[in-house]
Amino acid sequence: MERNRGRMFYFVTTNTDKRQQIFRDPGMAHFFLNTLRYYKALLGFKIYSYVVMPDHVHLLIEPNEKYDLSDIMKTIKGSFGRKYFMMRGERGKVWQRQFFEYSIEDEVDLRRKIRYIFENPVRRGIVKREVDYEFSSARAYLKGDNDYLTDFAPVC
Repeated sequence: MERNRGRMFYFVTTNTDKRQQIFRDPGMAHFFLNTLRYYKALLGFKIYSYVVMPDHVHLLIEPNEKYDLSDIMKTIKGSFGRKYFMMRGERGKVWQRQFFEYSIEDEVDLRRKIRYIFENPVRRGIVKREVDYEFSSARAYLKGDNDYLTDFAPVC
């Protein structure tokens, strides 16, 4: 891993407001992933792993020199939230205000967090196998499916 060359990798968790299960609706999960794809292209960050769970999202992300993690998360969450309520003709909050970040320390830590992300839907009893969950980067890594979102981790 190239941490010593100024690259920073973060494991991020962001929860829906009051843990609403808005991503139980596959359309909303797809819409969130499309929001990620759009801002990934626009802002130039990398996503090495992700999972969209019914009430939260995990990302393994590498910001760039131009946009830090806070800018990226604020943009993604704000855009998705505005569009979510516009589509529903409602007002409210989609996300808890904060998000949780964990700095990846080394290659072992990076692999551990990718594994954690893959296994989240299995641990929650949503699917029996990691590759069966549609809203995860596990399929890109384990089956070779191109989701047009996953950048393969530099050590995997």
